[in-house]
Amino acid sequence: MTTSDKLRTERRSRLTISKSSGRHVLRLDNIQALDHSDVCLLKEWLSDQESGTKVSLNLSKVEYLPSGFFGMLHDISDKGVLITLTNVSDAIKKQLWFQRFIQPNGLFSPPKKAWIPGPA
Repeated sequence: MTTSDKLRTERRSRLTISKSSGRHVLRLDNIQALDHSDVCLLKEWLSDQESGTKVSLNLSKVEYLPSGFFGMLHDISDKGVLITLTNVSDAIKKQLWFQRFIQPNGLFSPPKKAWIPGPA
């Protein structure tokens, strides 16, 4: 097993996936700060899901999300996967992206139309 494979296996062990009430529940129990590698693993798993799949991301231990996290959610939601964030820390709730795209029930809701700045 290569070093890269060992790191990938270690990262996957930080992510627990179960199914409850017709919804996949992803727990990030041992992760305080997601990094780019974590986001890539999440995107890989989420990309394999079919349109209409309901996914709940439990962020109870997570205190920091990289900027690419919300872009990844946007890409996945474009495929029709319904993503809800649960047990979100106050630190994450204060992030601008969270305030802009997460509904009070935790559901990710991307903008319907992209904003393109016009001439000043």
